[in-house]
Amino acid sequence: MMPLLPFIAGLFAGAAAVSALRSERARSVMNDTGARLRSAVSEAESGVRAAARSGLDRLRRAPPDTTTAPAEAPAPAEKATPETAPAQETKPARKPARARKRASPPAAEAAAAAAKPKRAPRKPKAKATEA
Repeated sequence: MMPLLPFIAGLFAGAAAVSALRSERARSVMNDTGARLRSAVSEAESGVRAAARSGLDRLRRAPPDTTTAPAEAPAPAEKATPETAPAQETKPARKPARARKRASPPAAEAAAAAAKPKRAPRKPKAKATEA
């Protein structure tokens, strides 16, 4: 019976909300709110368009930025001789890798396996019979 009470209370609350929204006063409030919302959205849209137009105009009028201009291609290099060649940079030495543990020899593994007693297989449990 307990789950039925919240369901019935929800039905009554829903019926009351629908009847309140169908009243003339609620309709006028909803219409006014919708009109205010539409005008606010229209003003925001026109503001965004004006900002975009002014930004595009500024970009068109501004001189090209010299810092982002593509760099000129370097002149072809002459053949370098050992005297004129720049010194080659050497990479720093890498840290030596840590020594890995050696695997145990196969004979030791076999001896260790033989030393462990094997477990006996489990017996299946007897099923309970009905009395």
